[in-house]
Amino acid sequence: RWTVSISFLQIYLETLQDLLAPLEGGVVQDNLALREDPRAGFYVQGLRSFSVRNYSEAVALINLGLENRRMAATSMNMASSRSHTVLTAEVTICPCATSSRFEDADGVRPSRISAKLRLVDLAGSERVKTRED
Repeated sequence: RWTVSISFLQIYLETLQDLLAPLEGGVVQDNLALREDPRAGFYVQGLRSFSVRNYSEAVALINLGLENRRMAATSMNMASSRSHTVLTAEVTICPCATSSRFEDADGVRPSRISAKLRLVDLAGSERVKTRED
C-alpha cells in the first residue's frame, strides 16, 4: 500500500505562505513559521499537505497553487513570478508484513518507508544590463 501527498509553499516578501490554504478555508496571506526539529530537520509549521489518489488530483492541486502564486507584469514579461515556491511530493509505502523485501541486515521490517521530492522555482530577475556602443 502506498500514499502520495502534496504541499505547495510560497516565499514572498520574506514570509512563508501556504498556496493550498484555500482548500480548507484559509488564505494565502497566512505567515507560517520555519521550525527545526532535532529528528525531522527543518519544516514549516502549519503547512498543509493533501493526499492525492491519482495524477489528475495531483495536477489539480498544483494548478490551484499556481493560481494563488504572486505574479506581476514587468517590462519584459506580462506575467512574472514575484515569489519563490517549493512544491513537495511525499511518497510513503507500508511494506507488507509478510514481505522480506524491505528487511534490513538484522531482519527488521520498517513500518513505513517514505521519500520526498522537492521542486523549487526561484523568482526570476528581469534585470538586463544594456550596453551602449
